[in-house]
Amino acid sequence: MDQWSNVTFEGSRFKAPVGAPAHQALVDAFQPQNLELSNCYFVGYEGEGGELRTRGLLIRGGLNISVRHSTFEIMAGSNSFILSNGVQFIANRMTRVREGVQFKGGGNILIESNRFDNFQPFLGDHPDAIQFFTAGLTNPTDLASHDVLISGNLIIAADQSQGIFLADQNSLQSSGRGYKRIAIRRNIIVGAVWHGITAAPVDSLTIVGNRAIRQSGRDVRGNRITAAGREVILEDNEASEFKIAQSVRNHGNRTLGPLSAQRINAVIAEWTQANHVQ
Repeated sequence: MDQWSNVTFEGSRFKAPVGAPAHQALVDAFQPQNLELSNCYFVGYEGEGGELRTRGLLIRGGLNISVRHSTFEIMAGSNSFILSNGVQFIANRMTRVREGVQFKGGGNILIESNRFDNFQPFLGDHPDAIQFFTAGLTNPTDLASHDVLISGNLIIAADQSQGIFLADQNSLQSSGRGYKRIAIRRNIIVGAVWHGITAAPVDSLTIVGNRAIRQSGRDVRGNRITAAGREVILEDNEASEFKIAQSVRNHGNRTLGPLSAQRINAVIAEWTQANHVQ
C-alpha cells in the first residue's frame, strides 16, 4: 500500500505461501494514514531446519495506525514500524515468532495489553518482544521514538527472548534527538534472557509497577531492569536484579528470586482473565 488513506481490515486473514521470501511482510505500507487492522490473523510458515519465515506488518512512515485484537504466528518477525506516528498496538497475540514488535523513530505510540509467547529464535537471532532502536536513523532531522506508553503487556520469554529493550545505537541523545517521554508500566515479563526491561539512555523515563520474574529450575539467566538518562523514575518494580544510574529516582523496587511454576501460572492466568487475550 503506497500512501493509502482511511483503510480498514476487519477479520481478514493473511497467509504466506510456502516458499515466500523469508523476510517478506504480509502487509507492507508506505506513508499510510488512518490504517486500521482489527481481529485479523497473520501466519507465516516454517522453512527447512525449523526456521520461521515471513513477517507480519512493515509500516514505513504514516500517521494513525491501529492494530487490535489480532494474532501473529509462525513468523520470522511480527511487526515493524519505521518513523510512524500515532501507532496503537493493543490486545494482540504474537506466538511462535522469532521476534516481536519493533519501532524505529516515530512518536505518540501505545503498546498495551498484548501477549508474546512461544518464541522460536533461529541460530544467531537476538530476539526481543518489544524493541526500540535508532540504527538507521541517519538523517539530521531523524528523532528517536518519543511519547511512548508500554503498558500491561505479558511477555513469556521462557529463556528464549529478551523483554522490553530500548537502545540508542546511533547516539542520538548527544545531539538532543534521543528518546524522550517513555513510560513502561505494569508489564509482566517471565523468564527473559538477561534484559527484562532495558531503557538507556532516555530523557523523561518512567518505569513503574513492572514484574520481571523467573521460574525456579528453568529460567537460568537474569531477568533484570536497567535504566539510565535524565529525569528517570523507577518505582514499585520487581526483578532479579536492577542496574540503574545514580541519578535515577529509585523507590519501592524489590529484588525477587525465582518463583515456582504454580505461582507463575497463577500470574499468567490472572493477566489472561483481565485482558481476554488467549
